[in-house]
Amino acid sequence: MNGSTLDENLEDWNTLKQGCDFSGILVGNGASRAVWDGFEYDSLYSKALEIPTGQGLNAHDVALFDKFSTKNFEFVLSSLATARKVMSSLSLETRPVNERYKSIQAALANAVHANHIPWATISGSILSDIGDELSNYPIVYSTNYDLLIYWAVMFGNRGGFKDYFWSNAFDVNNTDFRGDDTAILHLHGGLQFQKSIDGKTYKVRSDGGGSLLDKFGTSMSDDTTPLLISEGTAEDKVRSIYKSDYLSFAHSKLIRHKGSLCVFGHGLSIEDRHIVEAINHSDAGLIAVSILPNRGIEIKQDKARLIEKFPRNNLRFFDASTHPLGKPELKQK
Repeated sequence: MNGSTLDENLEDWNTLKQGCDFSGILVGNGASRAVWDGFEYDSLYSKALEIPTGQGLNAHDVALFDKFSTKNFEFVLSSLATARKVMSSLSLETRPVNERYKSIQAALANAVHANHIPWATISGSILSDIGDELSNYPIVYSTNYDLLIYWAVMFGNRGGFKDYFWSNAFDVNNTDFRGDDTAILHLHGGLQFQKSIDGKTYKVRSDGGGSLLDKFGTSMSDDTTPLLISEGTAEDKVRSIYKSDYLSFAHSKLIRHKGSLCVFGHGLSIEDRHIVEAINHSDAGLIAVSILPNRGIEIKQDKARLIEKFPRNNLRFFDASTHPLGKPELKQK
């Protein structure tokens, strides 16, 4: 039963975590925004519309998004890849589909680069601090598509993390590992992932962090698309999740989660209803949720909204700035 009070008070994370054994953390865009102001955008789709002519989405591309009633790049690109394969097998002209695919793919890559922090810019100490905090949890769930978590767990070849990719391809029949390593699951894909038409997921390898960002959108074969669910309705996201072997596995892991769960930097809005439903089906008894401080009545409203979403759980609310993923020192200038 939820015992939270609807006031403006927020707990200090360092006090809250005492005596609480958190078995997982769900990380949202607030964690990325705590590091880089460039991640404070409405959507990649909006950014792709703002990019100068020839680099962003053109009128023909927009018409295609409108036809599908979506702003989800992953869904549109996957649909085009499937259409291309069908048309080719029927000996039909694929040039118009190829043109739209290449145009939308380029617009997506340009939108990502317009927002993402460059590898050369980010401080190694910031990545180290993020990795240190994530290592405190047996499992990390992230809905962020950016490379911050990927860079943090790879920084300095520190080890101690597993992402279920024992080779370049994800194998749903080989997902067990033993030991004390932290499991990392990207619930909405990421810049380091590609999906084939048959639903298999591949991880792009890179010798350096910067080159992985530079390679995004340029290293795909004719039958692969970015596995990047960056926006769209909850229905859009679920539709893409269950077309991917990796994403459906990650989602099922959240549904089966056991033990206390920390939720950091996640709005849990209507677009993420599938995440809320997954947590409600899990065995997460205690849920500790970060809230930005010093916002008066908005804190009460956030609490009321979240209590309504999780009526069976014990909710506790803490000041996001007191958590290691939200401390002011992480902000990259």
